[in-house]
Amino acid sequence: MVDDRSREPAFDSMSTTKEIVSAYFERARARDYAGLRALLDDDLRFEGPIETFVGPEMLVVTLRRFAKITASVALRRVFVDGDDACVIYDVVTNTPIGESPMAEWLQTRGGKIVHIRVYFDSQPFAALFGTCSSRGR
Repeated sequence: MVDDRSREPAFDSMSTTKEIVSAYFERARARDYAGLRALLDDDLRFEGPIETFVGPEMLVVTLRRFAKITASVALRRVFVDGDDACVIYDVVTNTPIGESPMAEWLQTRGGKIVHIRVYFDSQPFAALFGTCSSRGR
């Protein structure tokens, strides 16, 4: 007899926003981009102070790029209200930026993340990546 208690739940069985968002952050932290992609809706909308786009593939590209400068991430709080979640966390970079507080507002529907809006001070990151914030935040 096989003990399945240690097996990861199937994506369609993740019924709550908290489970979906927790899995998203766990997979991002583990750099499991295939597993993370499976949590994202095909029409995902992403809004941030540096980039805004539609589509999960661009998010995976962005997270891979960001992972190169990330030393650690410390989750501080997770708030859930129905299909919405707000996650507050600190990112410690391996750059002169050091630590940066961030927040994400994630929206789920049908067991997938459909919208992410991220909030952080973009100036140090824009300078690091050689971009300008077109969003003015």
